[in-house]
Amino acid sequence: MLLKTPFTNMEQVVNYFPILYGTDEMYQRNRYEKAFAEFKKIYGMTDAYICSSSGRVELLGNHTDHNGGKVLSTAISLDTLAFFLPNGTDKVDVFSEGYGKITVDLSEDKGVNETEKGTTVSLIRGVAKSLKDMGFNVGGVNA
Repeated sequence: MLLKTPFTNMEQVVNYFPILYGTDEMYQRNRYEKAFAEFKKIYGMTDAYICSSSGRVELLGNHTDHNGGKVLSTAISLDTLAFFLPNGTDKVDVFSEGYGKITVDLSEDKGVNETEKGTTVSLIRGVAKSLKDMGFNVGGVNA
């Protein structure tokens, strides 16, 4: 589902919980409210877009899919949850519970940087570059 305006409160979100999670609405509501409160506290913003990406379990064929092999996998009810909003800059600012804050300045064209290789910073730079190369307008975001 695609929403063109950010959420301002959880009442706008809870209607989607049965579709995303089935039962256990109160657990999800508490989880979302905690994450939303943290986002507001860190970035001083009152609204945000929300993204939920479901996890998957590979029952058979772990890593063989990268080599053209057959895989038996399934989505699971565990997900990664993100609150985000464009910030009008060239900086991607990401805070992840348990990992702290990472800031990446997209205006810096560093190319391949060996010290960043294999890090979250490198991943953010690579995704941003690929999106730019495909013609997308890429800018800063708080997440």
